[in-house]
Amino acid sequence: MNIDDIPIELPYGKSRDRERQLIDFGKAIVAYTEAMEMHVSPRGWGYILVNKGKATKDQIDEVEKLIGQCLDKGYIPVDLIARDERREAQGVEIPTDCNEREFVARWLGYVLRCEQAYIPDWFAGMDYYVQMMVEKVDLLTLFKPITDKYHIPIANDVGWSARLQRADFGKRFKEAEAHGLQCVLLYAGDYAPADVMIFNKLKKNYDDVKHQVWSDGTTGYDPKNLIVKRFALTKTQITDLHLPWIENLRTSSKGLDLAHSTHNRHDEAWVQDWLNKVGSRMVEANALITHPVEGRKICEDAIVHGVPAVDEDDVVIASELWPGLGEDALPKFEAKKRKVDNDIKEARRESGLEATLQQWIGSLRDDISYGNEKS
Repeated sequence: MNIDDIPIELPYGKSRDRERQLIDFGKAIVAYTEAMEMHVSPRGWGYILVNKGKATKDQIDEVEKLIGQCLDKGYIPVDLIARDERREAQGVEIPTDCNEREFVARWLGYVLRCEQAYIPDWFAGMDYYVQMMVEKVDLLTLFKPITDKYHIPIANDVGWSARLQRADFGKRFKEAEAHGLQCVLLYAGDYAPADVMIFNKLKKNYDDVKHQVWSDGTTGYDPKNLIVKRFALTKTQITDLHLPWIENLRTSSKGLDLAHSTHNRHDEAWVQDWLNKVGSRMVEANALITHPVEGRKICEDAIVHGVPAVDEDDVVIASELWPGLGEDALPKFEAKKRKVDNDIKEARRESGLEATLQQWIGSLRDDISYGNEKS
């Protein structure tokens, strides 16, 4: 079904009829999700409905609350909403779904196709090693098909990135630099003063933890050679995609607004710079979820073709050159994977392992069938 053909109305009022409206709203969100084949956060749904003309900019908060009510009442399955992986339970164990002999047969079968699990050193022999940080979970959902294709780690920093998250990113950067690669951190976030301030301090954030050590003796990462590039959101992207502006600079659910002199950070240079160049308004990165094709193209273009040396809006400090991985990146990755697949298959054949494993698997499954018949 085309998403534009799915009827949806925001519930209103406090009448008895509201419950039926809430149920219908939940059903429409489920249908939208299935049509888009992408999970979205509650706030991301606000932007989607604004983009589709089903809500106004002023109703984004209301849509977020309605999604929460539908989740609480069971009108929207919880696994259809984008997950915040920081809150995932650890140590969950799921019982194996077969008996012991089938389990052995399955593992032997994995050996017959183990090349699928082999991960080459994708960036070996290339000029750059790239990782990506985004400021909203919806951007992670939106960009992950692209970052997966180019084998780029991606994470949601949720404002100020956690110390361990920076250490993990730094450890991978350090290993890459040891192999002669130039390291690049790509960033996407809100078009807002706080986000610009966060971006402009990203390199310093890594410098602050360069003296960290790991329990295995590995030392921290010195980011002096790190290229940090912001590729979204930009004013040009906002204009081209007609993304909705929020006419305030609120920084919390309490309604505190950087544009007001009562805010304790109002007089800081980064706030005043924004007010002078952009005004008392901003665009949240979630808005990009309303244009998934264009949003993913923005991401892929930044990876392949790079980012201009200077931001066209002159709001973000972005003087370093990032020319991109180049259009030959994917063919290089594919060639590496083909070589791995061929080498592993040849090793199985030449050693006789393939024929032996097929015989063992057949024997195990014959015994399983025989046991079932006997029982």
